[in-house]
Amino acid sequence: MKDPSKATDEDIKALKEIHELFNTFKDKMKPYEGISLNSGRTIKEIAKRFYQENLILSAILEAFVYKEKYRFSDLNKWVFNYVDNEFIWDVSIPYYNMCVAKLCNVGFLKAEFQDTSDNNPDLTITNHGRDALRQQTFANLAQSSLLNYQAGLSNEQSVKIESTNKMHYCGVCICRFRCTCGCNNCTLQTIIIISLYVFYCNTYMKLYHFTSFDTFVRIWLSKKLKFGSMLTVNDIQESMKGITISKPSHLPVMFAFKDLITQYKQISFSMDQNTSIKGYMNTMMWGYYADESRGVCIEFDCDNLTIPGNVLRSIVKYQDVPPRRTDIPDFITTIKELRAYIETELANLFFIKQTGWSGENEYRLVCNTLDFLDIEGAIDCVYLTSYDSDECKMVEMLVQDEVAVKYIHFLNGILTASETKRTRSQIEKVQKSPGVLKQLSDQAKEYYEEHKDNEDFSLALDKYILK
Repeated sequence: MKDPSKATDEDIKALKEIHELFNTFKDKMKPYEGISLNSGRTIKEIAKRFYQENLILSAILEAFVYKEKYRFSDLNKWVFNYVDNEFIWDVSIPYYNMCVAKLCNVGFLKAEFQDTSDNNPDLTITNHGRDALRQQTFANLAQSSLLNYQAGLSNEQSVKIESTNKMHYCGVCICRFRCTCGCNNCTLQTIIIISLYVFYCNTYMKLYHFTSFDTFVRIWLSKKLKFGSMLTVNDIQESMKGITISKPSHLPVMFAFKDLITQYKQISFSMDQNTSIKGYMNTMMWGYYADESRGVCIEFDCDNLTIPGNVLRSIVKYQDVPPRRTDIPDFITTIKELRAYIETELANLFFIKQTGWSGENEYRLVCNTLDFLDIEGAIDCVYLTSYDSDECKMVEMLVQDEVAVKYIHFLNGILTASETKRTRSQIEKVQKSPGVLKQLSDQAKEYYEEHKDNEDFSLALDKYILK
């Protein structure tokens, strides 16, 4: 009301009613007494628990793919053998029991007790539970909540770094903090790091190198990574970059430039993405560089990776139209002047690739004086794509438990990694025992072998006999 002096009796009455309503408002809030706005848990804790809960709910329902009824104790064994420990984290038994109770309360499972003192009921899946299982309801919720949780951690750390962490950057030699290349021409600039995955800024950062099994053996035994020629990189726009001069008299300068450039060699790594997707999950890299997925992925702990000061290092930038040539200025005529010019063009020469290669998410080391990089103590884990292949067993024999050996696989639609020895041991136990999975597998294989010669016969086996 803009002018209180013009208020009518009806306006005044309405204001009095509002005033009385506010006075009695506290009495109407009694159902909310004793409730604190602060749960005592952080947003990260709540997000992590939401992921854990949905993964457990999904795993419980997944058990009923093989049987319609379980004793509660048998169901527990199935779930805790099915879900990897790295995904369970710190889930307690009471919390797990709450998940089972939740599925019963919402009508996805039905519990049948023998008597009032029965603590081990029979659990049967309902039609609603089958619908949730077919639609992968909880698996999808688990996957999306995990991505949101990890993205939240990344964003939080990025904000923290952005507000507190600054470093000096050498615009010529790509050195950290100060010039160590001796060029004496570096212009120090202050830049703010806004990414969680910038080298040395994240204590827990990992780098990943994909290679064949044979090359991994040489790497492990020598504890060295070899710098490769810049002329054999996979991006043809990078390897076939042209050189231009404006005068025929400068043709010798062009040959000198080529000679200096070929002295530079590189080592390529992949990085973690800015989400929960880790570098070893990069399926494209497995196909391109790990012998069509028959090789390995080596994970390096950057805290233990010592890189000499004369080695250039940077995240590779991707552009739709990267520089396709290097223009040598007319005033450059000596090798010394060429060296100085190359130092000003390092980023354009070695750390830019075409956008089509962005899936590599590459971090690159470049050097013109070293042939090998010492990686003693820096390998953190070795990944393969199988837990029982000959290559896997040979890797285990080679590393002798000095580092973890894992294989990548999908769990409820989520790409993850599990320890090879532990998985192989679990599978062998299942195969040796008359368990449900072995019975199903044996009957399915027998059924197939019996009818495989009849191409018109339906191979759908509707009934299994469980003992």
